[in-house]
Amino acid sequence: MRKGFIIIFFVSILISISFISAVEFSMKDSYMEHETLLAKISGNFLQGIQDQNVRFYRQNVYVPVEFEIQEIAGDYYLYAMLGDKVANNYSIVIKNTEYYSGEDIISDDLVKNFTIVAEKAPFKIKPGYFITKENISIQVQNLMANSIVITLNKKDSSEGVAESKSFFDVLFGTGDKPVNESEITQKTYTLKSGEIKDIDIKLTLSLEDVWRTITLSSKNLTYEIPVYQLASTLEEVIEANITINQTYNNTVLNQTTNTTNNQTKPLPEIKSKTCAQINGTFCTPTSTKKCVNNSIIVTKDGKCCITQCADIPATSTAKIIGWLMILVILIGIIWFVKVKYLNKIRKPINLLKSNRPKEFKQ
Repeated sequence: MRKGFIIIFFVSILISISFISAVEFSMKDSYMEHETLLAKISGNFLQGIQDQNVRFYRQNVYVPVEFEIQEIAGDYYLYAMLGDKVANNYSIVIKNTEYYSGEDIISDDLVKNFTIVAEKAPFKIKPGYFITKENISIQVQNLMANSIVITLNKKDSSEGVAESKSFFDVLFGTGDKPVNESEITQKTYTLKSGEIKDIDIKLTLSLEDVWRTITLSSKNLTYEIPVYQLASTLEEVIEANITINQTYNNTVLNQTTNTTNNQTKPLPEIKSKTCAQINGTFCTPTSTKKCVNNSIIVTKDGKCCITQCADIPATSTAKIIGWLMILVILIGIIWFVKVKYLNKIRKPINLLKSNRPKEFKQ
């Protein structure tokens, strides 16, 4: 009898472990007060998780919490504003779920426990995840009594999508002044006590779905914010690239020569395709021919022009330089002839003087 009980006990444990591993919660075990909770829930659910299925509890008591949950690429992403929740033991309960565990269908409430510790978070963020094509904006607030510095970083990941590079790299920036990731991979923001700031991040278009991670950190707290960038069409990417080039060229023309000489514009890349596959062409780099709008993309087989190659009309400056070069050449020829030949012409001979007989002295 005792042996049978032990067998049943171990079998129940194994079944429980299989149920737990069928659904995974990716989140921290403890949070600071006022921190933003970020979580990822992975599993093969028969029906989607809805807002009404999610509950938060302090021990066994329901507590209202502001949160959002959304399915992205087969997983569920959740963020919650813990706000004024005091230090204690808490749990997230997802009620009335149905999911696969192997061939079995499990109907159960999912529970994930966590703790809020008696320490205030230096800052909070909102939202905690993104699904987008281009621009995102993250709201941050300093929760400290003094100023803090928040550091932003970016990381790409191919998890969950085909291995590929995006059409452009991520652009970081704030407000109307984006910062190119090829020039800077890290940016810092200083926030005064209680200050709320919107951090604007521009993601240039991608031809394929791409996972990115935006990291915000300060003091002893780091947020890793998942960003799922949806694919754009080739036409959208080309149009955006032409606009970027025109904006860049106009900016450069309005700046001083010294500033212009110090600037370099990185070329966008799409190395998974050839120039022909994106309907581009190769322009022979000469002084009289170039790619219209400088719309060049680095493809698998070289630098590809996605607009067209066109002749550059000679400017008045070029004409002046040409005539000056001709004038310099003519002056050089004249000087050479004068030195080489004119100085060598003999002086005229005085025949009367040369035929006079010499006088002999006695």
